[in-house]
This record gives sequence, structure tokens and C-alpha cells, in this order.
Amino acid sequence: MTTGHMRVRPDHCVELFRTLDAVRDSKNVDGPELAVDARRLVLAVKGERLARG
Repeated sequence: MTTGHMRVRPDHCVELFRTLDAVRDSKNVDGPELAVDARRLVLAVKGERLARG
């Protein structure tokens, strides 16, 4: 498995799978993988389609 790091908050970092279908806590490499459609999430962020609050 190949991953890249994506910083979520200054003190939190997740590993994003290169396949863009899962993430996990970068400090717990043996921890659970969370299924996610990261491509869709990134497009929503770039398109400013997320509510802030």
C-alpha cells in the first residue's frame, strides 16, 4: 500500500491512500482504515461546496 500525508489540522495528520479510497491516522499505521471517496471530497473543497460553521 502506498500513501501520502495530508494535514487536516496543524496537530492532526492523516494518510491518504494513493487510490483515494481510504484514509487512516498517520501516527497509528496499524490502526483502522476508513473508507472515503477522497476525490469527491477534494473536489467539494476546491469548489467551496462545504458548509462552514
